[in-house]
Amino acid sequence: MKSPATLLTTAYDKTKSGGWIEFQDLLLNLSCDDDALPPDYVLPQIPQLTKESLKSLDFDVDFVDRLPLELERAGFINVRREVFKVPVGSWPRNEKMRYFGLMAREVLVELLRPLASKPFQSLGIPQSDLNAIISEAEDAFDHIDHHIYVEFGIVCAQKP
Repeated sequence: MKSPATLLTTAYDKTKSGGWIEFQDLLLNLSCDDDALPPDYVLPQIPQLTKESLKSLDFDVDFVDRLPLELERAGFINVRREVFKVPVGSWPRNEKMRYFGLMAREVLVELLRPLASKPFQSLGIPQSDLNAIISEAEDAFDHIDHHIYVEFGIVCAQKP
């Protein structure tokens, strides 16, 4: 988000009294709760590269963490934030979570190439290295013994 303050001011002005606003976003991290990831695993590098590259393009990548406070500053009330762990890949045993995991995998894999086209290039990484990282990451998403997840955040608030 390039101008979060402008967005919140406009949202506040356009929202009717008693109305709600909701933000949803994938948080820029990939995690694992069971230490199944090797130390040199490529996937945790992707969110870090994403953050660094978007910062270099003047995007405020940490805004989502400050969003509840910023909504309150803008005048909203009843601010709530929830974060959900969404599995990535086919590793969950539960059928519904496996479905979510497969969908999350597709979303993340589809994001890799566009990220490599401009944001990652802003870091000065050679295209051949980017191609290798992306290819390795695409393959890594298919390992069912790596129980990775991405966090999905929802923040909502009400105009008084």
